[in-house]
Amino acid sequence: MKDLEKLPLKLRISDLLRELHRLERIEDPKERTKEFAKFIPMLQDFAHRCEDRKLIETVRDLSISEEKARNFYRIEALRNDLKNLTNTIKETKDVISSDATDCFLHCIYQFEKALIAPKEQALTFVRVFSEMTKQLIYELIGRRLEKEIIPDLAMKIGYAIRPNIFSHNNSEIEVDFVGEKDLTTSSFGNGKLKKKEVLLVECKTTISESDINDFARKVAIIKGKYEISADAFQYDLKLDAWMVSCYGWTDELKDMAIKNGIKPFGKDELEDILEKHGILDHRIPTCP
Repeated sequence: MKDLEKLPLKLRISDLLRELHRLERIEDPKERTKEFAKFIPMLQDFAHRCEDRKLIETVRDLSISEEKARNFYRIEALRNDLKNLTNTIKETKDVISSDATDCFLHCIYQFEKALIAPKEQALTFVRVFSEMTKQLIYELIGRRLEKEIIPDLAMKIGYAIRPNIFSHNNSEIEVDFVGEKDLTTSSFGNGKLKKKEVLLVECKTTISESDINDFARKVAIIKGKYEISADAFQYDLKLDAWMVSCYGWTDELKDMAIKNGIKPFGKDELEDILEKHGILDHRIPTCP
């Protein structure tokens, strides 16, 4: 059974990235074309279920570029077949007359020459497809950070996922992740609430001062809402804020985040904590 057939019906971003990585390593052109032809519709279905216009457009562009690049791999498959046929003919020289053999080999040689121009033309589309694949991978890795890595890590350390949109002054504010961890007077979790730990996380590909200031403002507002509830129901409150960014952290930006009560996570810090809790997947880059 092929790897594609083993993928779960409800695909995760990790499944798609692992499959993309596998497909890119396929060297046989016939097999590669066949597997991508099966994978693209799955990718399109995933994008539409996400209901995200940018992802849908990225997958659409990838699909178009893959279809145009397909001719290159069809030509490569044909060239492999011609090479095998040439070797077979040469092995039968003691059975077939040399004139007939040489004539046939000359025809193959002329046909191979005729493939050079369309192959070079199709190679342009292969380069475009390669760039589109990289773009999709970056897009999926960024989404995986927000939608899978952080939620998986938070649940691993005991947080339950909570709604991430809050009403404020007749509008809404949103952070990428909200998790809660409750300590009650009962070991079964159904007693009086003694302490609530809250985790707020914002994910960025790159980081800037305005990103930190904006997140700090959101943290202050959300913390204020939790403090009202903590005062009313008499429980202790602990709120942590993480900012995760693959690139762009400088010492100055890290200091700025820390001064605003935000814990900065770059690529190394993120991979360290994932490794610590046994959920670092070495088969997929954490950051693009």
